[in-house]
Amino acid sequence: MPVGNDVVDLHDPGNQPGVIHPRFDQRVFTDEELSWLEATPPGRRRHALRWTLWAAKESVFKLVRQRDTTAAFRPRDFAVRLTAADGAEVSRGSAVYLVELDATGERVHAVARDVGRPRPVAGISRSERCPDAGAVSALVRAEAANSVGERLGIEPAEIQIRGKIPQALRHGKRLPVDVSLSHHGRFRAHAVAAGP
Repeated sequence: MPVGNDVVDLHDPGNQPGVIHPRFDQRVFTDEELSWLEATPPGRRRHALRWTLWAAKESVFKLVRQRDTTAAFRPRDFAVRLTAADGAEVSRGSAVYLVELDATGERVHAVARDVGRPRPVAGISRSERCPDAGAVSALVRAEAANSVGERLGIEPAEIQIRGKIPQALRHGKRLPVDVSLSHHGRFRAHAVAAGP
């Protein structure tokens, strides 16, 4: 069962309102999403909404990419409809996906799944400082291996999470789960779903 997840550090210096490109919103968001942003007062609420919409789109893209490795990320093709404070539906063409949202004043975490599929297992971790890219990638893969191990009753040390589109392997054979990894700023996140 494909799964996607994305985490955004709301305090990362690279995504603050004064730093992002002036036309970022127009390139990324649908007309309806732009109207929501414009109706939200500038400041923390608009900043959080911007990155909540982004995380929802990115999480669904990661799910789609597990099925179609040639899929390109064109953010405006992923239309978000917020259904509750902790949920959204994202459509891409005629397909609709469910996204669970977990937002705090520090970060936004989005986990995407197909409609009618059970909730994936998800985890999120925070570092006081931003580790280098190689270290954070190894950390999030180890955390995902722990979740896979718990789900399947396998020692995490026997599990490898490999690939740009991550797969959980044991002794070189793919395990019956799908995995999604994400990291941004001080946060690492993963999601694990039972396979077909």
